[in-house]
Amino acid sequence: MNMNMNEYIRDRTLIQTYLSAADIYTLPSRHEGFPVVATDATGIPDILQNQQLSGGLIVSREDSTALAQALGSILDNQPWEDELDKKARDRAEKAFSLKAIGQQLREFLLINKS
Repeated sequence: MNMNMNEYIRDRTLIQTYLSAADIYTLPSRHEGFPVVATDATGIPDILQNQQLSGGLIVSREDSTALAQALGSILDNQPWEDELDKKARDRAEKAFSLKAIGQQLREFLLINKS
């Protein structure tokens, strides 16, 4: 089923229904560059390769206390939040911009050309 949403949904039951029915998620941000706190789910360590140097923190899955502490530590320290903001934006621009992804794709295709 292809369903486009063009509304802000706050009803938790409805959100759960939509999320559990989804086959794919997207984050079509128009601006990146804010700290990230994520779990160590597959793929996340690749995005935040150097954690704080990449603009974020990674905590263990199923550890809600660590997640809350990581969020609180950023929110309670504005200078550190600002530093992580800058590093997250730099990481997004250097590793995930259209130009960076295009270069990665080009290199991949050239290596696997034969």
